[in-house]
Amino acid sequence: FIDHVIKFVEEGFKSKLGDGTKNAEGLVGRTKIPLFDAKGRRIIVKLRTEDFKGTIGRKKKGTKDAN
Repeated sequence: FIDHVIKFVEEGFKSKLGDGTKNAEGLVGRTKIPLFDAKGRRIIVKLRTEDFKGTIGRKKKGTKDAN
């Protein structure tokens, strides 16, 4: 199942919000049975379409450098 979701996000898809003409940023998922880390925080996964387009680690336009 996760392989299908990864491919879906990688290829890009239209958002279900608004009029459906804009591209979605990605998906956020969680397990059917909630999982938590050692500090009690819920574990989730976020897949962003832009992460598959070689933008990881690059500064986005209009954002400040964290350093």
